[in-house]
Amino acid sequence: MIKVIGLMKRREGMSTQEFRDYYENHHRLLGEQFVGQFACKYVRKYLSPMADDTYGLEREPAFDCVMELWYPSQSAYDAAMAVLAEPENVKINGEDMERLFNLELCEFLIAEECESVVGSA
Repeated sequence: MIKVIGLMKRREGMSTQEFRDYYENHHRLLGEQFVGQFACKYVRKYLSPMADDTYGLEREPAFDCVMELWYPSQSAYDAAMAVLAEPENVKINGEDMERLFNLELCEFLIAEECESVVGSA
């Protein structure tokens, strides 16, 4: 399993609701068009500060969304990256990303998961 994580920051001047609406109703559909045939899971987790400010952090979160794209194999990931690298797709996706994200603050990573089983004793 290959898991790509995107730490996404909205474009300056865009409200959190405008960001979420555009992502869910437009950019998500582009992602599904380009890599949907290769990915097995596509998740967006929208972030907001904890209401009680438990940790004393009185600032806006560094990211607005954690995006996860899961691929069942290296070959599926490679095929998706090849589609995204096609010149017309680079143009379409790049222009849309600029409408939505502050690309200087976004990060893309490959994640290796380690899971713990927790619960009451």
